[in-house]
Amino acid sequence: MQEQNLKVWLILAISAWVIILQQVNAVSDVTFDLETASKTKYNTFLSDIRTKVKDPKLVYEGIPMLPPPTTPTKYILIDLKAKQNAATTITVTLALSRNDLYVVAFTDQTAPNLRAHYFAADITPATVRTLFPTATELIPIGYGSSYQNLEGNAGILRENLQLGFQPLKQYMVNVYGKSIQATDYRKNEAKFLLTTIQMVAEAARFKYIEGKAINSFIPDYKVPSLETNWEKISKAIRSAVKKFTPPIALVYANNTAWVITQVSDIKPDLGLLKYVP
Repeated sequence: MQEQNLKVWLILAISAWVIILQQVNAVSDVTFDLETASKTKYNTFLSDIRTKVKDPKLVYEGIPMLPPPTTPTKYILIDLKAKQNAATTITVTLALSRNDLYVVAFTDQTAPNLRAHYFAADITPATVRTLFPTATELIPIGYGSSYQNLEGNAGILRENLQLGFQPLKQYMVNVYGKSIQATDYRKNEAKFLLTTIQMVAEAARFKYIEGKAINSFIPDYKVPSLETNWEKISKAIRSAVKKFTPPIALVYANNTAWVITQVSDIKPDLGLLKYVP
C-alpha cells in the first residue's frame, strides 16, 4: 500500500514538474518597449535575439549562423510593449521558430482572456498551448505566413508599407484586443504581421533592415531583395572562400542590378545566417 502511495506521489510530482517546465517555457526571452524605443535600444534588442538563437560554433566570415533544425521545433518568445492609451500598457508576445526565425504565433488580450493567434500550417494547437499555457482562446490565422499571403490580406505590398517604431506601435494597437469579426480586423492583422516580421525577424537577419527601421521609412527595393534571398545568401557564404561561385543577383535600393561576387560585398548588411549544412 505504501509503495502504491509512493508511486502516486511520484506521478503527481512529475506531472507538477512538467507543468512548471511548460510555464517556464512561456516566459519571454527578449522584450522591446516601443514607448522608450531608440537606436541604441533597438540595436541591443536585435543583438540579444541573435545571441539567443545563433549556434556559437557556427560562424562564417565573422557572421553567426542558426543551429541545425531540431525536431520538435524550439521557439524564442519576444515581448513587444506599447501604450494603448495614457493609462494602459499592452503586450504582444511573438513566437518565432528557432529553426528559421519565422514568426508562427502571437498573443494579445481581451480582458481578462489571453488569445493566441497562430499560423496553422506552421505550428500545431498543442504546441501553441505549451508555449502559451494561460491562453484561453486559440485562433488560427485565416491565411498563410508567406509574404504573398500577408500582402494580399493587408491590401498593400510590403514595399509600400511604412516601417518604424511609431508605425509598429499603431499597427499593434489596431489589432490588440479587437474582435476578429470586425470588418477591418483581417487587414489590420496582416499589416501588423508584415511590420512585425520585418522589424523583428528580418531585422535580426539583416543589419541593413535594422539600420533602416530605426527611422520610419518605406522599404526600398533592396529590402525585399535581401528578404527573399536569405537562404541563397547563407548558402553562398557558407561555401565561399571570399568569392561567390556563382555570383548572386540582387537589386540595389534604387532597383538597379546588384551582382554580389564576394563576401565583402554584402557582409555589412548581414546579422545572421540561416542554417545550411
